[in-house]
Amino acid sequence: MTKYESKRNNFIRLFYVRDGIKHKSSMEPMDIFYQILHEDLNPLTSQTTQKFNSPNSKNQKPNHELTKEENNSEKTERYTFYENLLSDTLKKVKRDIHNKVFQCIDDPISINSIIQNHQILLLNYCKVIEQNYLPDDKNEKYQISEDKSITDIFKLIYQTLDAILNYLEISFPKYLEPSLEIPYQRRLWYVHQKKERCRLLIAMLNALDIPLQLTEIICDPLNKIIDNDLSGFTYQKKEYYSVYIKVLFKLLSKDTIVVEDVYAVLISLEFNTFKIFFYLRDEYISKKIKRTYGAQKKINILHQFLKEIKTTTVTSSTKYNPNFPSLKEQLLIWIREEINALQRTMESSSPASVKEKITGYSQNTKKVLKLSVSEISLITRLLYEQGMLEGSKKTFFEFLSSTYITHKTKVISPESLSNRYYSIPDSTKISVKKILRGMLLKLDTIQSET
Repeated sequence: MTKYESKRNNFIRLFYVRDGIKHKSSMEPMDIFYQILHEDLNPLTSQTTQKFNSPNSKNQKPNHELTKEENNSEKTERYTFYENLLSDTLKKVKRDIHNKVFQCIDDPISINSIIQNHQILLLNYCKVIEQNYLPDDKNEKYQISEDKSITDIFKLIYQTLDAILNYLEISFPKYLEPSLEIPYQRRLWYVHQKKERCRLLIAMLNALDIPLQLTEIICDPLNKIIDNDLSGFTYQKKEYYSVYIKVLFKLLSKDTIVVEDVYAVLISLEFNTFKIFFYLRDEYISKKIKRTYGAQKKINILHQFLKEIKTTTVTSSTKYNPNFPSLKEQLLIWIREEINALQRTMESSSPASVKEKITGYSQNTKKVLKLSVSEISLITRLLYEQGMLEGSKKTFFEFLSSTYITHKTKVISPESLSNRYYSIPDSTKISVKKILRGMLLKLDTIQSET
């Protein structure tokens, strides 16, 4: 009996026999991975510090005295031990999970907890192996070398953990936590399925007459799939990438494409990277604003952008970066801030504002007219039509706006005065007639005094 056979037998006895009575241990099958990574079953510590209960263990030579052939034999023996142990463990864990779920078949919340707790634990164990025991090129997780080294054993452990994650996805998909990573096997299969379509999309994008910088931003997720550079590839990201590829292919298959179509698709897909936000802000919106003269014209253009983005429907249920703000919302916020800034600039440079700066005149010093806005407009019209006022009506409306308020209207805009200038309700005509009669009566009183 070899020392690895002896070790396996001892492990089986510990697992099934306690206090001299044969029965299945209460130890969870998943606990074996804890022992492998942290206790006596660790491939690194167990081989150098622990004696196995083999009849020949006392007479064994130290490792440095073993021949090359003996070393190779021991490596193979050790690898086979873990291979058998992990194969048996995989079966036990699957059966254990199945039994636990079956016991909670009428309690979806408990099933959620079971599946997601296993997800978290398995992914944490995978990270421990990746960070501490695997080489830098982690794309070789499924490549076992001929010499069956310690690294190969840790790859075998990783593969077993990944196989359990794969089992969870196949057997209990609706109970998985979507913000957690998908199994490595499933990731490799996803890359294999999508790689050629991604290459085709990149070729189609390069053939378009759009800026190179924009092409590089759009191609970034496609290149990540081709290179299998998908660190932290969660179920959410998998869903997003699939929709991204599908919608992009549909767009690029059109006979004619304008760059605005591309922008609209990226916004609707919530492709919320910092690069695309700054690109749309600086290369698309700001450049058009800078080529326009006059604050009001710039505001008008910004309002057009505001309308375009607001009417772009978000079709994706997830975002490219789930923890980042929405691309659509960030663009809307930025445009509104630009509009407000331009409006403040216009107000500070208007004649009324200059007057405020020179004389200290402000909103608080405006005079109250005991008239409605409609009545002010009608009286202004009468003054113009009687030849008592001349010049620009717009300028006079601005003067009234900056000088007066009413009890009901704290800000009389020139536009509201202009709109009511010709559109006069009958009620306003009646009230103004009453005012004029009152003025005539007052005039008669004044005349009688003299």
